[in-house]
Amino acid sequence: MKFSNKIKWIASILLVFLIVLSTNLIDRANFNRINGAVTTIYEDRMVATAILMDMVIHIKDKEVALLSSDTVYSNKENKAINKAIASNMEAFKKTKLTDGEQIVFDNLEGKINELIQLERNHGIAKEVILQKTAVIVEKLQELSEIQLKEGKQQMLISNNAMKIINWFTKGEIIFLILIAILLQVIIFYKPVKAYEDSH
Repeated sequence: MKFSNKIKWIASILLVFLIVLSTNLIDRANFNRINGAVTTIYEDRMVATAILMDMVIHIKDKEVALLSSDTVYSNKENKAINKAIASNMEAFKKTKLTDGEQIVFDNLEGKINELIQLERNHGIAKEVILQKTAVIVEKLQELSEIQLKEGKQQMLISNNAMKIINWFTKGEIIFLILIAILLQVIIFYKPVKAYEDSH
């Protein structure tokens, strides 16, 4: 094998290696985007939704106890519910919040603190407390809607990354076929000597 043929072989192999490496790096970046989107959907959206639902249950427990004038519902039970709500609030803070979500959450936190202050004042009418709980439930619903919207956004990111991966995969196949044809031409092409050399 001539030295020039060896160089052609080495160049061809290096070219294929670089192509495979570059497409692998692109695929890896897209897989990381998909993984990040799925993780965000679970950790920051599904967990947050579960926390919000738990908080709605606690607020509804307060409303039921207040409406039924439940004498069994003691101050101790109310403190336990308030503690559970505070724990939920802390857990929710640890999720990744968007700017809009942070504003609604801060507002919710203020409303919950106002509710706790109202509950401590035994002379406050039930209607005032019920109005406050209704506002809190509205804020929880607003946060829940944000969870759905952000979850859809993350799914869109994931789907777009999958489309890019599929596009690159098809492109890789076409490109590798073209490279294989080009390599065949480079390796097996024998230049025709000039007309003068043959005379």
